[in-house]
Amino acid sequence: MRDTLNDFIGMMKKKSKDLDSRQLARDCIDGLTVYAAQRARHDPVTARIKEIRSLITNLAGYWNLYETPDALKTEFLHPYHERIGDALAGEDVTETPEQRANVIFGLYMYAEDMTVTMGEEARAEILGLWTLMREIESVWDYETVMSDILITGGDTPQRPINDKIEAEMNRVGVTENANDTKWYVTEYVMAVENAPPLEGLDPRDGWRKISEYGNIVLGGRETPKPYYGYDFATWQYDADRKGVHSGRYDYKDYYDAKRHFVIRSGLVDSDMLFSPDQCEEIGRALSYTLDNNADLTAEQRNTMENTMEQIERIQSENSLLDEQRQGQSQSMSTIT
Repeated sequence: MRDTLNDFIGMMKKKSKDLDSRQLARDCIDGLTVYAAQRARHDPVTARIKEIRSLITNLAGYWNLYETPDALKTEFLHPYHERIGDALAGEDVTETPEQRANVIFGLYMYAEDMTVTMGEEARAEILGLWTLMREIESVWDYETVMSDILITGGDTPQRPINDKIEAEMNRVGVTENANDTKWYVTEYVMAVENAPPLEGLDPRDGWRKISEYGNIVLGGRETPKPYYGYDFATWQYDADRKGVHSGRYDYKDYYDAKRHFVIRSGLVDSDMLFSPDQCEEIGRALSYTLDNNADLTAEQRNTMENTMEQIERIQSENSLLDEQRQGQSQSMSTIT
């Protein structure tokens, strides 16, 4: 669904009559809370959840929505964490059309205010808001012109990133209701498209730097024709950090590349990670113990049940990745 410029301006005028800026900020925060809860169901440890929490704190402070720190917690942060907890417990979290509009409109107005009051000093934060708006528009299938106007100020906006997300979703066969796969595709397409070029490699190869830690760098690129899609790799920096070597290009997908990046760079000790087979066996052992050991304390039983739920989420994620890999493989086979 896409709103034209006139549609969105009409909605903005109506809202400006019906709502003051503080009410708009509250409505925006409510929609952001729903979005964060949806993200939490997909990936409970994603940094985006913390980023949205910080954004909510900033919005509430910017528009003077609370008078004391306790009021901030009671009115905004506690409901935020409760909604995320409900989502992790399996409660359905679906946004409404009004929440979609409130989030995009609220973020746009917040960014416009910062542009006027802070100018160039707000550039980095405005770019972050634009990225979030693009992401939400893609996941919620709610395309507007506001994120384009925010960046370009023009009347004929271009949507290269959203177009690429849509093309990639079509390539891997994402269905309308497959929200988990939408998160996945949106995450890696935006990671690549928003990343700077990776220095030290032939720019014609299209590699971009997604992240780095120590002397290890994670890169991605849109795959050159005729093999459409996205590739990911890791390298080690040269001593002068002007080039890279020891590239590894055999990752199955973005999650696989991220996992090996944190291990190769030393961010995470590989001994602290369990393989899918190990998770499955641990889950079986926990299930057997819960069913056959009557001497477990309530605390032990609760810990084991929570661990099993965590393993089930991991297995569900692995199943999603397997489907994604199969779709990528089929797409490649069709092209070749």
